[in-house]
Order: sequence, then structure tokens, then C-alpha cells
Amino acid sequence: MADTNDIIRVAIEYGLPAASQALSVLYFRILDSASDSDVMDDINDWITGVWGLDWQAFGASTASIIGFTADVVDFEGHVLSNIGSDTLALAGTVVTDPTSAGDAAYMKADTDFPKTRGSKYLPGIAEDNVDAGILDATILGELAIMLVDYIAGFLGAYSLAAYQSGVPSRTLLQWCPFSGGGTFTDIIAYQRRRKLGVGS
Repeated sequence: MADTNDIIRVAIEYGLPAASQALSVLYFRILDSASDSDVMDDINDWITGVWGLDWQAFGASTASIIGFTADVVDFEGHVLSNIGSDTLALAGTVVTDPTSAGDAAYMKADTDFPKTRGSKYLPGIAEDNVDAGILDATILGELAIMLVDYIAGFLGAYSLAAYQSGVPSRTLLQWCPFSGGGTFTDIIAYQRRRKLGVGS
């Protein structure tokens, strides 16, 4: 059971050829209580119909979103309870190989709190959309859409609960919602992923 104002960490896992685990870790504050099964259905529906769908538009066809895990966490990222995990099969739609495993598109979401922001590295980008380390106009258009996905939060299709996007602050020990602003870059970012929830 997710209670009102619980912080939910969603770790989206990508499958990349000849690469180790790649994750996008997102945080939501649920503004209404909901059962674990409804939360899982809400997140599955959002990834399949929003985040994953928009990622597929620039993801290489040999890369895919293969699943996700959801947990309730505190402000320091400690797991308070496990909600569940699910398997997905959302392959990229650009028929080409991905760039090197560590390469990623990068975007940043702002909060109203100094030095507190959300950073996301998106793996599996199609090499045909990259020239000398610079992302082309096609992928930049899709990144603009994904930045909105990242900032906006969503309404659960099953629980009808609202999910607010943001980040928990370990320094302030409070929830920091996104303020509505953000940026992305046309320069390829490089991300070494070491463990769940760090640098993803």
C-alpha cells in the first residue's frame, strides 16, 4: 500500500547490446493512497504509453526498455517497502545500432531549491542520430518531449492518484518538486553506472 505523500522510486531498466545494466531512476510523490497493484499498473501504463513510447522514437532497434522496479523510499533513498517489479519489451524504433554503452542523451529538471535538481541520462540512442558527438535535430525534438514527460508527473489510470515529479533531498530532508523548468543538451553525455539509484 502506498500512502498519501509517499515517495516512490521507479527504476526503469534498459537492455543494450554488449552492455551492463542501464537505468533511469525517477522519483514521484503520490498525492493519494493506492494499493500496490494499482501503483504498479499506473506506472506500467505511464512507461508504456508516455516515457517508453517517447524513448522508442529515438532508441535504436537493438536497445529496449526491459522492465522496472518500484519502491517506497525515504528522503535519503532508503527503501521503506517494495511495491513490485514488472517486465516490459519496448524496443527502439530506429533501425540502427545504438551508440557506445556509456553514451547517453542528457536532460535536467529544475526545482525551487538551490543545488537541487533532477538529472537524467537516456541510453540506447541510435547512432544514426549522432554526428561527431552531437545529437541531431530529430533527437533534440524528442528530448524536448521527454523533458516534459520528466517534469509533468501524471495521473494514475488505475488508482486515479496524482503522481508528482521531483527529487528527495538528502541535505534538506524534504521533497523537492520540479518547478516546471529544465534544459537538455545536444552534446552526448557519458555515464558510468555503478549501482542502483546512483548516477542514472
